[in-house]
Amino acid sequence: MLKKLFLVNAIFECVGGIVLILNPYLLLQTNKQGIDTLLVARLEGVSALFMGILSYQFFKYFEYSALARIATLTFMTYHLVIALLMNNAYNVGIASSPGAFIIHFVMAVAFVFVLSRERSKFLA
Repeated sequence: MLKKLFLVNAIFECVGGIVLILNPYLLLQTNKQGIDTLLVARLEGVSALFMGILSYQFFKYFEYSALARIATLTFMTYHLVIALLMNNAYNVGIASSPGAFIIHFVMAVAFVFVLSRERSKFLA
């Protein structure tokens, strides 16, 4: 199940990253953002794309190991932090929708759920 979750994560992160790189306005409240804000949104897109590529590598070469456990905890933490930040951004009117919060929160919960179900399969 964890291997499949890495694939789902890879798809969401790669698609989200490419969308943010090509159209950073989707993350923002209006089309009237400054160049610095657009640059930061695109940088987040690049980061998301590379998180997706990394997640795909964990899917492709998956095995239960200490490294896979660390990767699972890292992705879980990443999604939880991004979810909290995007919730705050939406609540103060910076983000245009709660979509990023919802996706990242669901992914964080999924990693927690899968890790709790499969923790006995890890070596360390």
